Amino acid sequence: MKRLIAITLITAAVGLNLNALGQDMPWLTSKAAFRTYCEEQSAYVDANISTSLPGGNNTSAWVPVSEQSAAGIIATIKAMNLAVDVANPKDPLWTSGASFNTNGYVLLSGSSQSPYYLVNAGIEYVLPDGYGKFEMEMVDSPAIAIPGAEYATVYILDANGKTELSYSLEGTGNGQVPFPWRLTSTNFILSVYTNSATGGPGGWLFWNSGGKQIHPQHFNAPLSPTIKGTVTMTNTNVLVAVTTTKGVGTNITAELKVTTNQWSKVMFWTTEGKWFNGALVRKAGTSLWQPYPVGAFTDGSGVGFYLPAQAGIYYIIPTWNTGDLVEPADPWVPPYYGGGGVGMGTATSPTVTNIADRSEESATAQ
Repeated sequence: MKRLIAITLITAAVGLNLNALGQDMPWLTSKAAFRTYCEEQSAYVDANISTSLPGGNNTSAWVPVSEQSAAGIIATIKAMNLAVDVANPKDPLWTSGASFNTNGYVLLSGSSQSPYYLVNAGIEYVLPDGYGKFEMEMVDSPAIAIPGAEYATVYILDANGKTELSYSLEGTGNGQVPFPWRLTSTNFILSVYTNSATGGPGGWLFWNSGGKQIHPQHFNAPLSPTIKGTVTMTNTNVLVAVTTTKGVGTNITAELKVTTNQWSKVMFWTTEGKWFNGALVRKAGTSLWQPYPVGAFTDGSGVGFYLPAQAGIYYIIPTWNTGDLVEPADPWVPPYYGGGGVGMGTATSPTVTNIADRSEESATAQ
């Protein structure tokens, strides 16, 4: 049996700068590997003896570890000068302890699994044999030190390596990323955004579940967008084939840019061999749609007309004989019900009229 005694504290702090900026993080490969990181990052410890009565509790906090290792954590806590006053010897005693990194984030913690009780030795009470034992383990999300870290997300990958879901790591900042150690058994990519306080380079950093830093591939990726139903051309004849299937297809608007005055030959036909019967033409910046009739070209090239174009942009919409070209059905869907529209409120379906059936009306539209 042991008597209540005070133990002199002898410690010496040893600094260790182990962070994850610009290097691999092998401690992410397993729980055991992560535990060694937590032991190596532990710079301070505290411990506590508690009783049921107020005023009898004793705590020693923020004591520098003698060595940033498991042995150093254990030795520092063992050497703490803790004592406790017990007013009621029948009450339980609890013990606990924790380790922290240099920024105050808890890494390891634990407490006695069951209470200790003083033993009546006849003249006085004494501590029971084995008092003071408790086991420390990693907290759920130990902090990883990544200089400049502001926020982070972990992406969980499926069996094929594709992103299955993402998980925001709450509480990031101050160069710390709290990482759930249970994720070390999964396939993931850790994404961290950093901001250099010294004005140096910051940005995104990535690590895989093997702890290897990922260096993203860089691509110059030119894009090639088109606008459905519109073809663009500059200083040329307008010779356009419209794709149809059994007379159904998307009518084409030709956008002709002219930089010098010219006559442009205009011809539209379907891929099923039907010729347009005319066109509506409007110069950009005006509101008048001008109808143009068609005729057979003397060179035998087909049916069309010549457009006397001046510098500017022209929009040319062909019109068709009934049955030669019909627009495919394109039903209107209210916003947020599958149509991807913007806005809310009561909506009614508009009446849609095929422009090919409005040649006379459109010719006089202002």
